[in-house]
Amino acid sequence: MSDGVSRGLIVGGFLLVLGALLWRYLARRRAMRALLDQLGAADAQKRARGGILLVDLGLSRAARPLLAHLATEADPRVRLAIALAVGRRQWEPSSAPRVERLREWAALELEHQDQPMNPFGPAVTRLSDMGGPRLPAADSEAPSVAGDGAVEPIQWDDDGGGANTA
Repeated sequence: MSDGVSRGLIVGGFLLVLGALLWRYLARRRAMRALLDQLGAADAQKRARGGILLVDLGLSRAARPLLAHLATEADPRVRLAIALAVGRRQWEPSSAPRVERLREWAALELEHQDQPMNPFGPAVTRLSDMGGPRLPAADSEAPSVAGDGAVEPIQWDDDGGGANTA
């Protein structure tokens, strides 16, 4: 291939990637605008649905517009729907101050509307924390587990009973 063709392919590929990124940005912006329009609708059910869908995008993306809207939202049904949506996303990690303010608002709103919600602990990441297989306790009669995860064979004592030598 000549240098001109190679450069043309590289520039063409770069322009395609740039176009795809621009399209994605504009599509996301259009979707956010539609949700914000729904959040500002006159019908309370549409506002609640818009708030829930906004929370479903993620708390870090939704916190700023939701906090701005909730400062003026008067309908308790809309406020409750959004607070419950925020409460369902407690697993979502975030250290952004606006997300913390949104979570605090949701907790206070749920308490204000007599819908208390117990806080969840941190998200579990280990299989044993999720109820999966656990290693036996040190004082149990279960066979011990070798370092590579294999169960050590039971060694029989003289009277025919099983005795583990681990």
